[in-house]
Amino acid sequence: MTTREIPRNEWTRFFNNFSSKHDGWGAELEVFGEEIGDQVEERGLLLAGITAEVTDRGDMIEIMMRGKPEVHL
Repeated sequence: MTTREIPRNEWTRFFNNFSSKHDGWGAELEVFGEEIGDQVEERGLLLAGITAEVTDRGDMIEIMMRGKPEVHL
């Protein structure tokens, strides 16, 4: 798989398009941290969408996943 860097000013458009194309796809969510390394946070849920908020005060990327009604992340 090729790694591609998305310029910050294209995040909103990129994630909107990505979310539309991949809504409902099976996904695995992995988190990375200096102290913990890479850890699988969740498996077997479906992608509900990814949004990006780019502001002068800071940026936020939100990943939404869905699955069984009792499971929400």
